[in-house]
Amino acid sequence: MPRVQLVMQYLSAYFLINKARLNFLANFIQALYDERTVNLVRISKAFDGPAQNESCYKRIQRFIKNFDLDYDLVAVFCSSILRIKGKYILSIDRTNWKFGKIDINILAIGIFYNNIAVPVIWKILPKQGNSNTKERIELIERFLSIFGEDKIDFITGDREFIGKVWSSYLISKSINFYIRIKGNERTHTKSRTNVPIKNLFRSSKKFVPKHLDGKLKLWRVDVYIVGMKIPIVLTTENSPTPSAENSPTSSMVLASLPTSAAVPLLIRQPVLR
Repeated sequence: MPRVQLVMQYLSAYFLINKARLNFLANFIQALYDERTVNLVRISKAFDGPAQNESCYKRIQRFIKNFDLDYDLVAVFCSSILRIKGKYILSIDRTNWKFGKIDINILAIGIFYNNIAVPVIWKILPKQGNSNTKERIELIERFLSIFGEDKIDFITGDREFIGKVWSSYLISKSINFYIRIKGNERTHTKSRTNVPIKNLFRSSKKFVPKHLDGKLKLWRVDVYIVGMKIPIVLTTENSPTPSAENSPTSSMVLASLPTSAAVPLLIRQPVLR
């Protein structure tokens, strides 16, 4: 069976659209895969069938302009292709670039698969720069409405995704999290008050995790803090680090951080049941 027909067969199980549009969508997906570009001219040339390139190009333009996909179904479709057994490891991230003078700023949640994150839901922010807590919560709520709370193993994020309201929200939803934080965030210990967290790891060796005793306050939220001199993360997991065999989180965090003198941290908060 030709590849486009196989794609059509798979799409038909999720999208209730007529055969012509189903055929177009299958061709479009296959052309994206083959050409590995979003250049519509190149994609139109890769379409399967007797239609001329110019005709295919115009069909693509009409489809993008006029046809509304159900993006919740797109999320389910994308996750089903991954065929992940059990719970999902998620990442929340944002990308911001310009098209001429127009800012394109996308906040997305992806599912980890083979050490990459596949975006399944996203939100275009009408601004440049960081997302806010309200925007992040809206995206998480949308994910939960599609997949449910029981489908999340944990979520990862970088230092943009911090703060009292955000971390408290994740804990209230029983969502485990690993999130990088800055070394100059301040906390309190039994013997010291208002101390930069990085100071608690000065004696640490590179790549050797150090576990601080008990819960500490960060943004007035009780968390556990574990650190070493490379990655920085916030987490709700009971284990100090994600297991290497079933989680790409460690390698992802390491790859995204400079090997500098900054002391990285792992913060975790037991799930509230």
